[in-house]
Amino acid sequence: MKLLPLLILLGLAGPALGQNRVLDLDGKGSYVQLPGRIFDGLQAATVEAWVKWEDWDYFSQWFASGADDQWRAMGLNHFARSSDLQFFIYTGRQEALRRVRLAADLPLGQWCHMAAVSGRGGMRFYLNGMLVAQNGFEGSLSAIGTGPDNYLGKSNWKDNAYFRGQLDEVRVWSVARTQEQLRADMGQALTGSEEGLVGLWSFDADDARDQSPQGHDGQLMGKARCVPAPFPGAGAWVRPAVVQGKVRDRTGTPVADVGVRLKTRDRPWVTGSTAADGSYALAFFGAGICTLEVVSEEAQIPSREVVLREGETLLLDLGPSTLGKIAWWAAEGDARDGTGSHHGTLVGGATFAPGLVGQAFRLDGVDDCIRVDSAPDLNPQGSFSLVAWVFPTTAKEAVLISKWGDIEEWSDQRTYICSWNPGSRCFSASRTMRIRRMEISTDLFRRPMRSGSIPGTRSLRSTISPPGSGGSM
Repeated sequence: MKLLPLLILLGLAGPALGQNRVLDLDGKGSYVQLPGRIFDGLQAATVEAWVKWEDWDYFSQWFASGADDQWRAMGLNHFARSSDLQFFIYTGRQEALRRVRLAADLPLGQWCHMAAVSGRGGMRFYLNGMLVAQNGFEGSLSAIGTGPDNYLGKSNWKDNAYFRGQLDEVRVWSVARTQEQLRADMGQALTGSEEGLVGLWSFDADDARDQSPQGHDGQLMGKARCVPAPFPGAGAWVRPAVVQGKVRDRTGTPVADVGVRLKTRDRPWVTGSTAADGSYALAFFGAGICTLEVVSEEAQIPSREVVLREGETLLLDLGPSTLGKIAWWAAEGDARDGTGSHHGTLVGGATFAPGLVGQAFRLDGVDDCIRVDSAPDLNPQGSFSLVAWVFPTTAKEAVLISKWGDIEEWSDQRTYICSWNPGSRCFSASRTMRIRRMEISTDLFRRPMRSGSIPGTRSLRSTISPPGSGGSM
């Protein structure tokens, strides 16, 4: 009989078995102090957690590793007092900032899963399991030097606000995790024994102990506390619709530091800005028809109407009006369409080579090609132009550009083809249905042309345009 009160007391002494707890921070000097030097030397890392902001106070930050007086830091925060989410690395100078930023309409008080991957392969930023922003910098925690301060809920910069909100399942790995790995584990609590874990802070023991074998226990500071709450990964969460790409001027040069914004009829603008390489990324927690706009009087880039779908990414480069240009594959290190969304895929061993302007596609004439998904506007019903710079390297007939129809019956195909015939030293083009054929002597290409009159490269760089546009598809 005397054992019963003892059992009751033991049950009240700590959190209930299996009960989930989260870290609750009030934004007024509360945070978790992690041991120093625990991330030193990591040449690759993944930092991830379930995060819930309760306000967008000045640059509040949920993960920080670094030293502010030396501009050595890695962190995840939001920009100023906006909901723009950031993953950044400073490597010793204020100017040496590497950052990926996502403009998002993330509501306050809503859980989201954030993951920052660094190291070989570049900086990659994931939101609710979606890759939403990236850049090519391959440094990681080792790039910021040794002995930095490490915090949860506190910035390395004294002027920045403390984080107000909640955190759960904070994990740091010594490897660059893939999207598949992140998605597989974000919906479940880990044990701490998983390979590659440097630290796991789940707060289920009512403190900030590290559940990994590393033993990197944290200390609750200020009024930081661990409170009972459902595990965020077990509930229903939404993947955003994402639109990303690059903004370029009339010459194809990336445009930095201009605003890009997205709006629906019944929602406020989601507004971001371009990075140094002209890239932008916007996330929208919803779906439907939206207006995408570049805020720049000098660039004079027209707004676009786009259709966004939940959990999907739309790749869309933006630029000035292109005189009817339907598509433009510039071959600058990828097969992206510089005019719209007709992005290509490198097939076989297709790669790149120096061109007349920038780079060009290099194709082996065996099984290399660039494949573009079919779309109605790639099959103009009237006359149109195909323009490309071409540098043949073999003496055999070859197809340069071709468009096949969407149905199997050959007689109903509406297609076009542009090919090279070395025997007649001519380029030829034809179109089925109303058969049209033209031949262009290579002598035409020996004449000097005004620089920039036709975008081109040495191997193959092509565009498509409707009639009278003077542009290309």
